[in-house]
Amino acid sequence: MQPLRRGANGDAVAEVRRVLAGLGLIANLDPVFESTYDDATELAVRHFQQRRGLSVDGVVGPETYAALSGARWRLGDRVLGHNATNPLAGDDVVSLQEQLLEMGYDIVRPDGVFGLRTEGALRAFQHDYGLTPDGICGPATLRSLRQLTRRVIGGRPQLLREQMRVELKRLQKGLGVTTVYVTHDQSEALALSDEIAVFNAGRIIQRGSPQDIYRHPKSQFVADFIGSANFLKGMVKEAVGETALVETPHGIFRCNLGQTITVGQSVLVSARPEDLVLYDKPPADGLNALAGRIVHRVFLGEVVDYLIDIGEGEIRVRAKPEFDFRIGQKVHIGVAPQKCVALPS
Repeated sequence: MQPLRRGANGDAVAEVRRVLAGLGLIANLDPVFESTYDDATELAVRHFQQRRGLSVDGVVGPETYAALSGARWRLGDRVLGHNATNPLAGDDVVSLQEQLLEMGYDIVRPDGVFGLRTEGALRAFQHDYGLTPDGICGPATLRSLRQLTRRVIGGRPQLLREQMRVELKRLQKGLGVTTVYVTHDQSEALALSDEIAVFNAGRIIQRGSPQDIYRHPKSQFVADFIGSANFLKGMVKEAVGETALVETPHGIFRCNLGQTITVGQSVLVSARPEDLVLYDKPPADGLNALAGRIVHRVFLGEVVDYLIDIGEGEIRVRAKPEFDFRIGQKVHIGVAPQKCVALPS
């Protein structure tokens, strides 16, 4: 989109002004001025940018427009669920995440993107309160949230939950007893367990240490269920020992094998968001690299969460904040061979 600034006119300006009015930042919606980017509009945009931690310049560029688009949603306006190729984002997702966090469910922190961690926390809530644990925030789940949300005053439920994990682990070790712990919370499973068994449809599909389950999943289900994962479709060109060369629409990827795979077999290349690295130029060797454009960005303190459009879908990258990339920027993404795994598709 073309940046909008003072003096601009048209439907895009009218849309921006309607969102700002809905947020209480602008009052003048006189039809005569509705599509005009005047001084009041610029001031309202500056206020919005300041609230959201954006660059305060009074111009609606891609980053500010994306934030405004998300700000129009209120919890209950739409059904929320996880979509791997086009994740839902907006203020309604933030509200849902904040409510789940207040009740002690593991979100880590609200980032406004409905990812797998949010879906897992929502499933846990639904299971605990006798709802169908489908991970979808529809009317029934929304009613229960409104009735049961526990407002914690002066406390930090997530911190208390993390401290309780430490105490439970100490208690378990001190007593020297074998404990079976059943949970929908992936973080609790990773933190409390010496060994994890992942079930699907009543069957154990993988069993191992937390590190092994997280770093070496043997199927898409396990990679997707334990933590967050990105997937690229491809075909095996070469397989030697425990490594393979996989041809994808974005180039060749060298990666580990999740299980025995043959040449010519269709696979998914899986990589964790924190293992992907962003560059402003293509990596030198061209292997394990792809290009895209940043469409969403959330600053989370010690990390920045990015959603990157790669053409046929979006992938998620979690990077250190000192490497600052902006919405709309074209970037290159790389991953070390030992940090990605080829799984049967």
